[in-house]
Amino acid sequence: MAYYEPLKMNYETLGNSSPHLHAHLVPRYVEDPRPGQPFPLLAKQGYEQQILEEHFLAEVKGLQEMLL
Repeated sequence: MAYYEPLKMNYETLGNSSPHLHAHLVPRYVEDPRPGQPFPLLAKQGYEQQILEEHFLAEVKGLQEMLL
């Protein structure tokens, strides 16, 4: 919450055949595509926009710094 600053955080916990915790954390923002409704989690189609490596590494560094 502190790093990404969403309006709110949705969470979904699921169960399946093997005993483990399976959870989805979905930050919701002002530009949410479906406010007040479930977020459209879709299977990957192969053409989704990829996160640039430098952006990813900057996020990793920022999150690591918050853990110190």
